[in-house]
Amino acid sequence: MEKKILEKICNYLPIIQSTCDRYGWAGGKGHPIEKSAIVDTRKFFDFLTAQIPLADIPYPEDVYGDQMGCITILWETELDPVAVTYDTFEVTIMGDGFVGYSGKLESTGTEAHGGAALEPELCPEIIEHIKFFKRKKDEQEQVSKSTTHEPVVNEQVQQKV
Repeated sequence: MEKKILEKICNYLPIIQSTCDRYGWAGGKGHPIEKSAIVDTRKFFDFLTAQIPLADIPYPEDVYGDQMGCITILWETELDPVAVTYDTFEVTIMGDGFVGYSGKLESTGTEAHGGAALEPELCPEIIEHIKFFKRKKDEQEQVSKSTTHEPVVNEQVQQKV
């Protein structure tokens, strides 16, 4: 992830919170997101970048306000649009010093659910799942590069240039 993308995410957090700051914000079903969720989300990214270099953190698919009153950071990779299969992992932050997480990696047949205190040493399961999406992206780029053919240029054209 680039630093400017992380800054955009952090600058967007107050907008999420102010849009979702009262009961019923999601069609009568949303719990308010507290301002402390902004602080904890920024701490989460600080702790995350202390354990994974910023350049190795995959871009989240989305950052949004959840009806349960938390800020959600979602990583997702589409595996098969026809079968509608995805690898997903999300981190939820309510602003209470706690981080929840949930994931379903259909490519490996695994699921993860849990929570942990928001501390400088983030839960290893959170770190591993986020790293998974970086590896997945790198693998997809390698496949893309290997299937892209170099243009064939006629030797006579090359000699004239």
